[in-house]
Amino acid sequence: MSWYCVNPEMRGKCIGKLSIGFAIVQAKELGKKYFRLYTPDYLLEAAAQIVYEKYGFKVVRTKKARGCTLIYRELEL
Repeated sequence: MSWYCVNPEMRGKCIGKLSIGFAIVQAKELGKKYFRLYTPDYLLEAAAQIVYEKYGFKVVRTKKARGCTLIYRELEL
């Protein structure tokens, strides 16, 4: 399990997209069957949600938590 984030000043430069792509490749090389992640539904996370959808991550559940909804996604490798 790992965490990552992109500095707000660096957003919009494909850093998050490249990081997720790299992590997916690494997970496949390690023989993992699934890649799972979750994010809050905050407005600041909207761009990340689009990236996850483009990579094929499917929403598998949502959960209310401290004033937001956590969105759990999964990608079958």
